[in-house]
Amino acid sequence: MSNAYDDMLSKVYDAHANFYPSWMHFEGRECFMVDGVIDHFRGRKEYKENPCTISVEFEKFGRPGLDRLMGVCDIAFVAQGYMREFLDDLKILKGGEMTDELVSRFAFSTCGTAKRSAIAFVTVGAEGAYIIQYGTSTPIVRHIPTPAISPTDVIETTGAGDTFIGVIIYAMGYKKWDAAKAGRVAVNVASRKCLQIGYDLLGNLDKGFGVLEREQDILDDGLSERSSVGPEVRRMEGLL
Repeated sequence: MSNAYDDMLSKVYDAHANFYPSWMHFEGRECFMVDGVIDHFRGRKEYKENPCTISVEFEKFGRPGLDRLMGVCDIAFVAQGYMREFLDDLKILKGGEMTDELVSRFAFSTCGTAKRSAIAFVTVGAEGAYIIQYGTSTPIVRHIPTPAISPTDVIETTGAGDTFIGVIIYAMGYKKWDAAKAGRVAVNVASRKCLQIGYDLLGNLDKGFGVLEREQDILDDGLSERSSVGPEVRRMEGLL
């Protein structure tokens, strides 16, 4: 959700609605509005009795109020660009490659802000993604590499990040998988997205969303044909 305050609030705070969400995802844009909606929603009786999962996307560093949202979400989706600028602001990073050590520094730098039970998924382009599980004073960091894909096979990376987020919500919210399995599948599906234009076959109904539920290398699933339908190819840096 990324719309105006009243619109967001009406979706989650209608006392007369029978619908109660199990997961709410916010784009980190109008951050003070998002913060207000989350605050209102967490005050509901339904939330106190049965808390739902709240996730936030951290895409652009420096947006007013975005840093505060790290302390109120259960799941954080952190873009590589956000993490780089975050580390640069702390004088930790000045260019160079993203390494396990730098991701660990990001984890330690945010562990005082993030909820104790929070999980962060950090997408790092062609290098895949990292999972940060806070939980204790020493965050646990795991790396999930992408499948072996030749750069010449990458057709369109636009939408891969949103694909990753969508799969995590599906995998953890609906399938109830743990973060590690959800992360592996999300990296595979987002990588698969980069091999085609559009989203055909990513969640094929005839196969019971089989593509979303696979953990093995996407190049072994027999679905490596590329879609020729869609807009003009738009190449971008990295995969996620």
